[in-house]
Amino acid sequence: MAKPSVAFTNEEAARANIGRKLKRLATMLKDGALVAEAPKSLRQFNAWTFVGGSADDSFVRNGHETLRRYENLQSEAVKLTLLVKVAAKSTPPAREVAVSRARERANLHCQLRRIAERHALDVISENIELRRQVVALNSTIDSMAEEIVGIREAYEEELQGLRSRTAQLIRATPKNVKAIRKDD
Repeated sequence: MAKPSVAFTNEEAARANIGRKLKRLATMLKDGALVAEAPKSLRQFNAWTFVGGSADDSFVRNGHETLRRYENLQSEAVKLTLLVKVAAKSTPPAREVAVSRARERANLHCQLRRIAERHALDVISENIELRRQVVALNSTIDSMAEEIVGIREAYEEELQGLRSRTAQLIRATPKNVKAIRKDD
């Protein structure tokens, strides 16, 4: 009995899926990243799924029989999972890594806090200096306002004196000069 054409399409999709898994696993080993999350046995390899940024990066679980059907892919999967086991043993446990990262974050937090405290002290010091300057400027403004009031009062007194003097001169002026003045 001949296989339907769909079977060939499914076989090719399964082979490509396993190939993407092997490629991803090899990349993880090369980069040394996320080795703790990588599959360490064929069973884990078959159950492994990943949703990447594109369809070329993503893969789904496959059956054990499907992997056995492709000996070259199965032998590569065995080699890579064995390498993952070895790399995972040489990699510190996740708890140690988490503690180390937490310490690093705590140290960074302390450094950032010290920087923020220094900055806050600088801002407070600058604020105090600016307040002193505001008080000095307000004092200058007040004294200038008092001086303006004094100048205005002196001006008003002098103007009043001139008006009085003008009125006296007008009264002291003879009547005939006043008449000539009105004719102009």
